[in-house]
Amino acid sequence: MRRQNIFNSGAQIIVNAANQHLGGGGGIDGAIHKAGGTNYVNAHRELQKIYKSQYVSGYAAMIESGDLKNHYQIDAVIVVAGPQGDSNAQKEDELYSCYYNSLVLAQSLNQTSIAFPSISTGIFGFPKERAAAISVKAVMDFLMNYPRTSTKTLSIHFLPTEPIQNLEIYHRSVSK
Repeated sequence: MRRQNIFNSGAQIIVNAANQHLGGGGGIDGAIHKAGGTNYVNAHRELQKIYKSQYVSGYAAMIESGDLKNHYQIDAVIVVAGPQGDSNAQKEDELYSCYYNSLVLAQSLNQTSIAFPSISTGIFGFPKERAAAISVKAVMDFLMNYPRTSTKTLSIHFLPTEPIQNLEIYHRSVSK
């Protein structure tokens, strides 16, 4: 877990926490749209066409990284739509699926490294403590189910503008 810009993670794949309309909002989604340039935006629009009404929370789809490839050596972006609002069983399952399905997708393409933002804990308001526990469980379950995975380098990144407490919450979850 790191408190740095996800673009500087060194990962082959980064995960974009988008909204269910795939509209290119704020936060990490807006930053990736801006840094990814025209090719990324066009790939994102193609994803919007496929999921005409709404991208289901928990799905994971990979698209090209656009300008992120040249500027940051990021090969692809996995787009997920995290749950919004307070925690309940359904939203917890959706958040778990965002992490787990992203890992499975990266593994299926023999990618060795993936970097996640803290999905749904910003403007979407998902409780940080629950999100941390869910993300750790998803990673541990993935490693148990795919012991020979090529995806060995996993990281969760927090934007430098986020409070240091967010990083500490995730550290406590990993320690449990």
